[in-house]
Amino acid sequence: FCVPLFLKMKWIIFNDDTINQYIQFIDSHPNSGIWHHSCWLDFQLRSKRAKEGFFFGIEVNSKLRFTGLLLIYQTTLNFNYAYIPAGFLYKDITNDIYDFFLSNLADIAISKKIVFTKIDSITPFSKNFNKLIFSKKSHNFKVKSPIPTYTNILDLHQSEDDLLKQMRSKGRYNIKLSIKKGVTVRQGTKEEISGFYKLLSLTADRDGFILNSEDYYAKMVECIPNAVLLMAYHDDLLIASGIFTYTKNQGLYYYGASSNVKRNLMASYLIQWKAILIAKERKCKFFDFMGIAPPDNKKHNLAGVTDFKLKFGGKVIRFNPSFHIIHNHFVYFFYKLAKKMP
Repeated sequence: FCVPLFLKMKWIIFNDDTINQYIQFIDSHPNSGIWHHSCWLDFQLRSKRAKEGFFFGIEVNSKLRFTGLLLIYQTTLNFNYAYIPAGFLYKDITNDIYDFFLSNLADIAISKKIVFTKIDSITPFSKNFNKLIFSKKSHNFKVKSPIPTYTNILDLHQSEDDLLKQMRSKGRYNIKLSIKKGVTVRQGTKEEISGFYKLLSLTADRDGFILNSEDYYAKMVECIPNAVLLMAYHDDLLIASGIFTYTKNQGLYYYGASSNVKRNLMASYLIQWKAILIAKERKCKFFDFMGIAPPDNKKHNLAGVTDFKLKFGGKVIRFNPSFHIIHNHFVYFFYKLAKKMP
């Protein structure tokens, strides 16, 4: 791959001696989230989801302009694929920079025997970026993503009163109702994850989603220093719970669970409000509700929870699309057949 003479680009795999350069970049980037941090790599390795992983970057004319976390997984079909969670972060991107990324990624795919690389995003939709990636070969955009394409985000520069005012009236009402009825919320410990998991199992049965193991959620609370387990009680009965993560930029609603009883006490609303206040206390810039249905799709699998999340107000954000970069077309063809992908 030829780099134009006016651009001096360098591919970096960060190590203990250089990781501070990466950390400074993501801490200053407006679109960074928990998935870009070193604790996420630690969590994925210790939960035995990922086989290995590393942080990478591209320097352009001696300045870091492009970074991400690359995780390597092994499928049940016994081949490797890579994943860049929440996508790469960039200060600017050009065709030359992206091609330089693809060239280095292709070398890694050969050495690690990777069939494809999965990429999603928490960067707001950009026409220029989409024009760039859609011009490339070996990219498949008809894929499902762990991180939904739409979310709603609260600007935490607002005061507590203003956050309440911008909510839908039903959201404010439900928070006040929960407090009036005597629901209390406290922070739990990793030793109490079994209570959360019992409620999550009930929620999964009710809403029809697949659970991870209990140990996975325990590892999440253990490995991510700023992960918070919140637990809502009424008369000493645990009726709602949630796991939230916090970075310099982002407060994030990751997992939520609720009981089949006392649902009229609206404990899930109070938990969310407490999580938002924690984000403000920690001086996060925004609070992300982690995915809603597309505005024009009432039959989307997130349609039910979307109504709940939108009651807190905020701004609906569309992210850049998810896609796969295919490195081995032959194996990928059979992978699509097994997964019944387009």
